[in-house]
Amino acid sequence: MTRGADEYRRSNDFLSPMSFRPIYDYRGDGILRSHEASLHKLGLAHVDLLLCTISGEGRAATIRGVSQMEAVAARHDVPLAVAALQFPLGYPAISHVVAGFRDPHQVGQSVGWIDHPIPVDFGAQLRDKSLLRPDPPSSSIGSH
Repeated sequence: MTRGADEYRRSNDFLSPMSFRPIYDYRGDGILRSHEASLHKLGLAHVDLLLCTISGEGRAATIRGVSQMEAVAARHDVPLAVAALQFPLGYPAISHVVAGFRDPHQVGQSVGWIDHPIPVDFGAQLRDKSLLRPDPPSSSIGSH
């Protein structure tokens, strides 16, 4: 039986036909439990990519970290979006980055970002502030 749109209720920015409201647990234990449950449901031993969302204290710490990254980026005239777009490409296992765009302007902007130079000391400053792991494999951050 199909239901009309008016029967669906809004739940956390998603329309859902479910009669219950999910409870999300973004603490480390909750993420691990969810991941294990997903592996079980999928019948898999591992997944290639696990995308996590943060909230609460983790969100506040992330906002502080992003603010610190933005300050370092501004000193080097590197838009933080440039660093975010280029960073994954420094890992040998990653050959492509798929970015989402809202409009054609963003597509053109990202084409320029992929070749934007990032000074070597940009990455070093991020590492010094513990904003970037000290050992990212072949990181492109600060390799230009």
